[in-house]
Amino acid sequence: HCRLVLRNANYRTVPAMLESGEIGTAVCFMDELPATAKQRVLRRGNYRVLRDAASPGPVDLDSYCARPHVLVTPRGDLTGFADDALERLGRSRRVVLGLPDFGVLRQVLLGSDLLCTVSDALAEALLARGSDAGRRLVADPLPFQREDWTVRMAWRGVLDHDPGEAWLRARIVEAMAAR
Repeated sequence: HCRLVLRNANYRTVPAMLESGEIGTAVCFMDELPATAKQRVLRRGNYRVLRDAASPGPVDLDSYCARPHVLVTPRGDLTGFADDALERLGRSRRVVLGLPDFGVLRQVLLGSDLLCTVSDALAEALLARGSDAGRRLVADPLPFQREDWTVRMAWRGVLDHDPGEAWLRARIVEAMAAR
């Protein structure tokens, strides 16, 4: 017997949204939070490189750098954590397409030579969808070292003891654990 409003947000916008009270709870990748926010780690994992199964693979560092990439980028910039890691190795990649979200990623990758670096959780979800007209995706290990990803739930400290908010956070924990 509750009403929820889901908001479009990302790791860059969540801290300000929490601090202003625009949102009460967030679930995403996030680094910096307001001092008044509480948080809980929900999941950890690695990264994978998605590609069309018909394209050459597995992807090693040389082919990762040589092939064109898709980047999911809500802000529209064409650099991400992979570019920072590659720069430290004296390497680079060529991002040719930026998408605002993951909604059409599967369709973009199928039938192309494009690569996309995603969390292993997202890779599992996209691979579980099976094939489209005999075409399917595969996920290769990331060909360089990268710190694991962490999905956190964060909430406004003033809501920490609110019974309704505590109930919602418990449901979120249950849902994330079931995956």
